[in-house]
Amino acid sequence: MLVWLTARAATNLDVIRDDVVTVRQWQHLFTTATGRDPAMPVLTQIATAAEQWATDADTTEPARLEDARRLLLSCIAVSSTGDLALRTPDVPAAAGRVAAELVEVGLLGLTPDPSNDNQDLVRLTDLRLTETWPRLSTWIRQARPVLIARSALEQDAHRWDTAGRPRAWLYDHVRLTLTADALISLAPATGDPAAAPGAPFRFGAATIAHTPPGAVTEFWTASQAASLHTLRVHQTIAALVIALIALTLALGLALGAVTA
Repeated sequence: MLVWLTARAATNLDVIRDDVVTVRQWQHLFTTATGRDPAMPVLTQIATAAEQWATDADTTEPARLEDARRLLLSCIAVSSTGDLALRTPDVPAAAGRVAAELVEVGLLGLTPDPSNDNQDLVRLTDLRLTETWPRLSTWIRQARPVLIARSALEQDAHRWDTAGRPRAWLYDHVRLTLTADALISLAPATGDPAAAPGAPFRFGAATIAHTPPGAVTEFWTASQAASLHTLRVHQTIAALVIALIALTLALGLALGAVTA
């Protein structure tokens, strides 16, 4: 097979340029020749090992399986077109036993942390695992609404930050409350018992610990502050209206008493 591919690469001008064949071109040649993705056997093996791990964890320690579910879902995003995409959560590779075990199984890989040279972050090994491992596919299907909500928050925060942070783009109290539920349900366990969840905001039960770091946290905090300001303005207006109504009624009663 290698000899055949080499001969084909050497004679097919559509494949080579200056007698150089890239890795992607080799993979394309192999896929064309065999009719299958060369990575699929490996991904299938990882999915089999992952299912065995999940079965054992569910039997011995169900809470560990729930931690794994949250951690894996934190590695998945939904694009603006509705397609699944890889996402790198702010979860260090050393953040607990579950992360280490999923790395050992092959579900998670390591990627450098851009904010800390001394640690790596975890990342789903391959997006195609969402298809080859049925349990993960089920988790994603069940969590799709909250995955969409979290991805929308991250996309909105990025656009807000890029556009100069206009106040008109911030979330109102309804959007905050609904999105907070998604953040809480998807927040992965960090494995750090000293990590404090923090106090909840005015709208929704999510805390700083539930929100992704960076622009998302700043967008969330700004939206909370703006919505709280709007609420107080509405409360002040309502109080003034009620006071004016009460004053009008009192004046009416007073004038009625005088004329009587």
